[in-house]
Formats: sequence, C-alpha cells, structure tokens
Amino acid sequence: CWEWSAGVWRGAPPTPPPSYPPVARGGGGRGGGRGAGRRGRRPARPAARRARPPAAPAADIGTGSGCIALSLAVEGDFDRVVAVERSPEAAALARENVSLVGPPVPVEVREGDLLGPLGDERFRVIVANPPYLTEQEYAALDPAVRLFEPRDALVSGPDGLDATRALFAGAAARLAPGGMLCLEIDERREERVRLLAHEFGWRRIGVHQDLFGRPRFALAFPGEVA
Repeated sequence: CWEWSAGVWRGAPPTPPPSYPPVARGGGGRGGGRGAGRRGRRPARPAARRARPPAAPAADIGTGSGCIALSLAVEGDFDRVVAVERSPEAAALARENVSLVGPPVPVEVREGDLLGPLGDERFRVIVANPPYLTEQEYAALDPAVRLFEPRDALVSGPDGLDATRALFAGAAARLAPGGMLCLEIDERREERVRLLAHEFGWRRIGVHQDLFGRPRFALAFPGEVA
C-alpha cells in the first residue's frame, strides 16, 4: 500500500508475490495448511471458532490508506467492510489500494468523521486507530514520525482522548448483538481509557499488550444492546 510521507503520498503498486512449489495437502483440501499434509486431515478447530455468529459487516474508523480495512476483508470473517476516512486525499488512496488488492469481500470507503458515515447500520466489530496525542506530545515527537504523519492523524484534544471519547459515546448504538469495539490506545492512558469506557456504560473492557509488552489495544463490549 502507498503511505503518506513528508506531505506527499509515496510508494508503488505492490509486486506480485514470489512463486512457491505447491504444498502437498494430503487430503486436507482447502484450508489444509500446516499440519494437514503430515496427518492427511485438517486439524480440529477450537470450539470458539466453530461457533461463530452469522457473517456481518465490520467497520474501520480513520482508515487512512486502508490497510486495516483490507486486513479485515482478507483475513476476517465478514461479509463486507466499511472504511471511514475524513481526509479526501487519504480516502482516495484507500480506494486505490482496495482496487490494487482486490479483497474477497467488498470494501466500501466512506468520507466523513468518526462514526457519522456509518448511519444506522449495525456492525459485528468496529475497529479504530484514533489520534491520541496532545499538542505538547506531538511537538516532542521524533521528526521521523512528526514529518511522516499528518498532524490531524495524531492529535486529539487537550488530553489526547477526544476521538476515543467520541467512539465510546457512539459506537455501542452501531454494534450488532455480541459486537465489539477495538481501539488502539496510548500506553500512558490505559487507566483513563478504562475509566472512559465505564463512564459511557461499556460492560467490559480488556486492555492487551503489543509485542513489546506495552498496553496498546482495548477491546470493549457494551453494557446492553442499544
């Protein structure tokens, strides 16, 4: 995918993946994958994965170049994905990347701010990597980051939580029963994010660590079906 760099979009269309010799599936068929060739059958899937709810759409808020939305479309179990972006330039880039990737399910890019473009639709999951810095934190960033990302993609009000607050305030009404809100968060604001979730009536919130052991991902479930 192309990305924003120093005020312009840079990059090139992805090159085709290298060719690999076919893998003997040993009767595993579609999805046989690792282990199927050795045992001659598909490994059992965990019960939690077998008992999935019916396919439903997913939404990616603040999609940027569309990478997360495309990952949901390619790797997830959704019938379609809605990607929301307020920057017209970034939205155009996301549409171009959707065309380049050609995901197996539709990805619709809608222009607008946060949850507004979702309308009255219900989604199985809403994901967002919202801005979460203050002006002071933005000014102190390494230039390699500050000059790469647009300011509006990083700064979110006096406490860095304006966008996160808006998502907690409005996302529950746009989730299908059993749906989930997934947010990237600033590790310094873990406890404040937990408090915000409870203030807006979310029944359960879990914060998970990234590969470096830092609390960076929040998964929230609403208190009741809106």
